[in-house]
Amino acid sequence: MPKRRILIVEDEAITAFDLQLLLEGLDYEVCGKAISGKAAIEEVEKETPDLVMMDIVLHGSMDGIEAAKKIWHDFNVPIVFLTAYSDEATVVKAESADPFGYVLKPIDKNDIRASLKLAFYKYDSLSRLMETNRRIMLLHEFSRKFSRCQEVNQVLKVTSEAVDEIFDPEFYLFQTSKKLDSDSRGIKDDESLSFFQKFFDATNGLKEINDIELSESATVSSEELYDFNYGEKDYCVLKVSVKNLGVCVMANKCRTLYGKEDLNQFKLMLGYTEESFNRITLEKELNHKAIHDPLTGLYNRHYLGTTIIREVNQAKRYEHPIGFLLLDVNNLKHINDIFGHKTGDKLLVDVAQLMMNQVRKVDTVVRYGGDEFLIMLPETGEMVEVLRERIISSKDEWNVKHEKIGYKMEFAIGVSYWQNDGKEDIEDAIDRADKDMYENKLEMKLKIAETLI
Repeated sequence: MPKRRILIVEDEAITAFDLQLLLEGLDYEVCGKAISGKAAIEEVEKETPDLVMMDIVLHGSMDGIEAAKKIWHDFNVPIVFLTAYSDEATVVKAESADPFGYVLKPIDKNDIRASLKLAFYKYDSLSRLMETNRRIMLLHEFSRKFSRCQEVNQVLKVTSEAVDEIFDPEFYLFQTSKKLDSDSRGIKDDESLSFFQKFFDATNGLKEINDIELSESATVSSEELYDFNYGEKDYCVLKVSVKNLGVCVMANKCRTLYGKEDLNQFKLMLGYTEESFNRITLEKELNHKAIHDPLTGLYNRHYLGTTIIREVNQAKRYEHPIGFLLLDVNNLKHINDIFGHKTGDKLLVDVAQLMMNQVRKVDTVVRYGGDEFLIMLPETGEMVEVLRERIISSKDEWNVKHEKIGYKMEFAIGVSYWQNDGKEDIEDAIDRADKDMYENKLEMKLKIAETLI
């Protein structure tokens, strides 16, 4: 551990020299000396010591107490007063500077040792408390950012920002099975990549950094603390797993190792990451269920009601037609009664897949009712007839391929298209497709009847 660095502020040269020898004998480093309050402030700004030993009475217009106040306020460096005065008035005045110790001259080695040990303990405890409060305030701010995230990429981006502001690590990585860019995962440069490759190799952890291979069921410890050497420097490393998402790791060069408190704060922050991910996943799942048929995976009638308004507005704007194809599966009740509902459900799934294989990405395929399906085709007029023929052809191929299963895939199809000419509403066009389908169904029944005569 590096030695604590102390600045001596003493206007008597012999006393300052004796104090330096004493401090060095106690294994401290004297990083500088000053003889006035003004010089002390300049040295603190230049050397950033860990503590200042300050004489109260100094040369110049600024005494030690005034200098101590400014050093603590501007630089947050603790002060231990070194003085020959112990009267009540001096002590009360010194208290206004919030000192971390008060040592009387003549200097005693044991007094200095005890005072400095207590001063550093008090300062370290206060620093940890202040840092904890700072982190809690930042975490509260970031909790609002997490609540506004709508995509996993956004969650990991906010997580990266939170880690930077709250913990300020030198290296950071979110190792996840999700396909993300390097910045979202914390890999900012080749040095970051090299660090984590070596870290995972050394800890027998996850090794694939560029091509992520972490599965959602990957077994990783939920939390770990490491002391890791990289580039001849010691790093403190925290690794915490986030359920169903991945593993978050951060590393920094520290005077001391990360402790349990740091780990708990890291886990608390990642709790918001996990909560946001779960919320987004649940919302997407609920949204998917709200607009999809659970059996076939096609859109449902509710989704059609919202989408058709958008397509009509687009069609009116660009003067394009909208085609409709309405399909009704024949003999579904008979198949359910003879072969069972599981077979009937499979037939519906096969019909749905057959239609999806024939449509464009811009087309909307909907489970319109129990055994009815509707296809909406933007920018399609008379060409809707072509789709009808393709579907019928695909159905015939399916029947040839499945000729031994004991039943056939049969359906009636009706088609129509709507034009923005003011002659009919969009619902009327769907009704025409429905009538066309009914006529097709009657034709098929007549053909069957004729073969039986």
